[in-house]
Formats: sequence, structure tokens, C-alpha cells
Amino acid sequence: MGGNTGSNPDGAAGGLAEFFKIMTIKQNILLPTLMLPGSLFLALTANAQLTSEHVADKIVTHGYSLIDNYVKNLPGYTCSFPNGIYGFTLANKVQINISPACIYGKIWRTITFGYPDNSVEVVVLDGPVSGEPGTPNEGAIINAKNVTAENLLGSEMKVEKIFKDDVKLNLSLPDDVQIFFDKMFASIEHTPISTGPEPTSAVLPKGTLVTIDPDEDKAINKEGNPTSLIKIKTKVDFKDKEKEIEISVDKVNKKSKIEIENRMATTDKKMEIKGSKLYVQTSAGSKEIKILPGEASAKATAITKVNTIELKEESQQPIYSVNGTKQAKLLFVIPVSMQIETKVSAESGNVISIKKPWWSFLTR
Repeated sequence: MGGNTGSNPDGAAGGLAEFFKIMTIKQNILLPTLMLPGSLFLALTANAQLTSEHVADKIVTHGYSLIDNYVKNLPGYTCSFPNGIYGFTLANKVQINISPACIYGKIWRTITFGYPDNSVEVVVLDGPVSGEPGTPNEGAIINAKNVTAENLLGSEMKVEKIFKDDVKLNLSLPDDVQIFFDKMFASIEHTPISTGPEPTSAVLPKGTLVTIDPDEDKAINKEGNPTSLIKIKTKVDFKDKEKEIEISVDKVNKKSKIEIENRMATTDKKMEIKGSKLYVQTSAGSKEIKILPGEASAKATAITKVNTIELKEESQQPIYSVNGTKQAKLLFVIPVSMQIETKVSAESGNVISIKKPWWSFLTR
């Protein structure tokens, strides 16, 4: 007996409703291809649960993007980030913050995991730290996603705070995930994560243009801009050999300290690092320093104990003044300590002069 079997698509005799292949739900979460009657498909998607791995991927990816955009819109260098935290607290009291942070005089994108025992785990999401911020560190990001997923699983995917607002969200549910991201993007933490003065030390990439003038209030100038730095580390070429150099400024005595390979020299001259080379200002202009303080010290063979090494100017040329002592016997009998100064060219390494006490010829 013929009847209208197509009037009820969900009935036993109704046949199959329109088939769906891919359904996109909140936050571009894709479900596998399904071939089910319409009403059954909709019932399943409404109750679909998301995995901790999937949600962690979205949190870290969206969080990095949000903080990266925030950093790029800052007016300049700062260690204060009002409205700069993408943060929430899980039901197991683990706090997760994705935020900018000041490290080595630069602004980095980080994720911080604060645990109930007051321990903290910080992952820098760009870098590496010794390089330039702003480029995603894929290995660190994968690690951050894994740690986030573990903590989500440990809390049964439940969130109890977004910033300072109490919430009750289950991130295994698509609707709650939508609410979560809506709140994250709508507002960011209203108090700064990091406050305080600008850093006084920094590790600078090789090739950074730097001037150091101990007479100036802002003694270290980077890429043409005054800074609050009083100590820097970077890499400089001496005779085509790369060396790590540390320069610090003594504002009280108005001198700079240069340390290379555990040997230190001081100077009151203005210096410049340009094109990965070190220069010192003389009355005849800028002169390249090609000799290390340690090499100058080794040239002072008349000295058995080096006390100080100073980078100075003599006859319009940069020189090292190496001062120290030598133990000797006056008249071959009386023990004495002779003060000796050896001057060494900072350009060629040649010994310019050796100054000893007038009575040194009476010693052995």
C-alpha cells in the first residue's frame, strides 16, 4: 500500500535527511566527517566534547597572537604592561598567564604557570632569549601547549576565574569555549604584570650600534637612542676573531670598564661599537681597538703582577697603560717591589715604552 514516506524525515520509514560532511562549530573546531540523519547529527554536535590537547592548542595560539599584537602596539620600551595579561585560573588552582615580560632589556612573549605550592614555570614563546624577540619559538610553543593540556586535564577542563572574574566554564564544551574566548578578547588584565624601572643591563645582538660615554648621564646609547643601561654584553670582532665583551659604566668615577676573556681594562674615553668592531674616540678621531686587554698584559713582560690596565690616548693614538709590580733585590740583597708601567699600542700590539724606577739598574 503506497503512502507518503517522505513527510517525516526522522521516522522509521522517512528515509535519511540531508547528509552533512563537515560541520564547523565555535572557534573553527572541526568535527570528523559524519553521515547521519539530520536530527541525530545535531544532537551529537550539541553534546560534542573537546579534548584538552585541542583546547590547549587554541589557548596558546590565540594567546600568543593577542600578546604579540599588544607588544607591537606599545609606544616603546617599557616594563609596565597595563591591560597586558591573557590570564585565567583552573579549578585545580593552577594560574595560567600569557603576557609580555622584560628580559635582558627586551620585551618577550611568555606563558607562566603558577601552581598551588607557589612554584612557577615560565616558558618564553619567542627567541631564543639571547637573540631577537618577535619570532615564534616553535619548540617552546609546542612545550607550552603540552603543559597547558596537562593542566587542563588535571582540572577536568574546568575554569573558575578569567582575570579576576569568577566563572564556571567547562572547556570540553564548545559553548563554554566560545564564552571563554569572548571574555579573553573583550578585556585583558587591568593591572600590570611587571612594573618598576627600566633595566640597567642587557645582552645585545652582535652588530648593534652602541656608544658609551661615561661623562654623559645616559652613558650608553643604543641605535641612536639614550638608555638607562649601565652594563651591556655583546660580541665584537678583534682581528676577525669573535669575542664576547662586557662593558659597564662607573658613573661615580666617570669611567667605563671593558672585560674580555677575564681581563679588564678601564677608560674615561668615549667608545663606540660599530659594525661589530670596537672604537675609541681620540683627539684625531675614532680609532679601532684591535688588541685585547689580555694581549696587552702579555706584552708587559717586565711586570710579574699586573694591577691595572687602562685604555688611554697618547700622541693621538689609543694605547694600553699596563701597571704592575716586579719583585727584585736592590744591591742584590734588599728585597724590593718595583712599580712598572708598560705602554702597548691598542692598534698594533707593539710595546711603546717601559717605565721603571730610576734605581732599577741597581736591582736584579
